[in-house]
Amino acid sequence: MKTPWLFLCCFLCLGAGYAQQRGGTPAPGGPSILSRGAGGGVGRDRGEPLKFRAFASVLGSYDTGLTSVTTDQEGNFRDDDAYGAQALIGIYGNHEARRGKTSLDYRGSYRHYSNARSYSGMDHHLSLGHTHTLGRKWRAMLHQSASTYGTSQGLGGLPLNIGDFNFNVFQIANPGEEVFDGRTYAAMSGGGLRYAPTRGLSVGLSGGAFFVRRQAKAQAGMNGYRAGADVGYRIGRRSQVGVEYGHVSFQYLAQFGRADIDSLGAQFSTQLGRNWGFGVGVGGFRSEMERLIRVRPDPLVARLLGARFFMEAFHGISYGTQLSAGFTGHYRTSGISAHYRRGVVPGNGIYLASTADQVNAGYSYSGIRGWGLGANANYARYHTLLQQTRGFESISGGFGASRHLTGMVHLSTRIQFGHVRATGTGYVRDRMSLSAGLSFSPGELPLSLW
Repeated sequence: MKTPWLFLCCFLCLGAGYAQQRGGTPAPGGPSILSRGAGGGVGRDRGEPLKFRAFASVLGSYDTGLTSVTTDQEGNFRDDDAYGAQALIGIYGNHEARRGKTSLDYRGSYRHYSNARSYSGMDHHLSLGHTHTLGRKWRAMLHQSASTYGTSQGLGGLPLNIGDFNFNVFQIANPGEEVFDGRTYAAMSGGGLRYAPTRGLSVGLSGGAFFVRRQAKAQAGMNGYRAGADVGYRIGRRSQVGVEYGHVSFQYLAQFGRADIDSLGAQFSTQLGRNWGFGVGVGGFRSEMERLIRVRPDPLVARLLGARFFMEAFHGISYGTQLSAGFTGHYRTSGISAHYRRGVVPGNGIYLASTADQVNAGYSYSGIRGWGLGANANYARYHTLLQQTRGFESISGGFGASRHLTGMVHLSTRIQFGHVRATGTGYVRDRMSLSAGLSFSPGELPLSLW
C-alpha cells in the first residue's frame, strides 16, 4: 500500500523544513485577515506564549461505541466496547526570534485494546506554522499539517485544519465528525504573502494543496487545492476590516465526483482590551459539482435491456451563504474561545462536499496550584451538495484534568463523549472515551489538555 509510505515521507519533509527555520517576531505590517496566518500560537504560560515543551504519557483507556467499516453476520453495524492501554509522546509550543515566529504541535500515540485488537494502532497529529517578516512591507506565512487516526477518539479528536485557529478555519479532516472508526490519512500544505504599502492597508495572496486517504473502499478519498486573495484595512489601533475571495476544489477518487467552490466575503475583527479578541464574517459561495448518480429507467427500457438502474452524469450549480463569528480571551491562568462557522467542507468520506454549520468552544484553567483543567464542546451539521441525502449531525465534548505530583510526574485524566446521527436513516451512535494515567514532562506547570 503506497499511502502509508507517502504519509511517512510527508512527515519527514515537514520535519526537515522545520529544522531549517530561523525566525523572529513579525512586524505589524498592516492588518491580518481572519482566515490568514500560520497559527495563533500553541499553548500559553501564565498568559504568555509557551516555549516548546515535550511530554510522554502512559494511560489506561476504555472506549464505547466503536464502529468499524464492516457489519456483523446479521448485516448490522458494529457497536463495540474496548479496554486497553495507550502510550503518548508529544511536543508543543512556540519559538519567537527577531523576525519571525514558529508554532509547533505534535502528538503521537499507540493504542492497544485487549478485547478488540482490530481497533489497535498508531495515531499522529502534526501542526507546524511559521510567520516571517521579509522587510518593512512584506510578510510570509507557511503552515503544514498532517494527521493519521484509526478511531473517532484518536488523539482527543484533534481536527486537521489550516488558518489562524481563531475564526475562518479551513478543515479537511476531523475525527469527531467521522461516521465510522477506520484508518484515515490526511495532509495539507499552505502558504501566503502579505504586502502592506501603508500602515493601514495590506494585500494578501495565499494557496495550498491537500489530500485525504481512507483505508476502507466504501469511504471516498480526496485530492484538492485552494487559493485566495484579500484586502484589509486597519481602523485605528485595534480594529480591521477586509474583503476576501477564495477558490477551493475537491476531487474525489474512484468516480465519487468533484466540486469547485468560489466564495466572496467581508470580515471585521477587533481587539477588546489586552485580553479579548472578536471577529465576524459574512459572504456567499457558488458551487459547481459533477458526479455519477444512479437513476431508475423507464420500466419498458429496463425490461428490454435487463437493467434496473443506469449511471448518469450529474452536473449541478448551487449558491449559499458563508458566516463566521467568534471570540477568544486569554488571562494569566485561563483561556476561553468560542467560534461559529458556516461554509463548504469536503465531508467525512461518506457525506461528501457539504454546507456545514460548526460550533466549537473551549476553556482552560490553571489557577489552582499544580492543577490544569480543560473542557471543550463541538457541534457540526452537514447538508450535502453532491448527494441526495438528508444530512449528518455530530455532537462531541469532553473534560480533562492534570495534576502535578512531583518532579516531572503528572497525573492525567480525560473523558470524552460523542454522538453522531445520519438524518432520516435511523443510524445513531453514542460514543465515550475514558482515560487515566501518568504523564512525564519537565516543569511544574500542568500539561496543556487541548
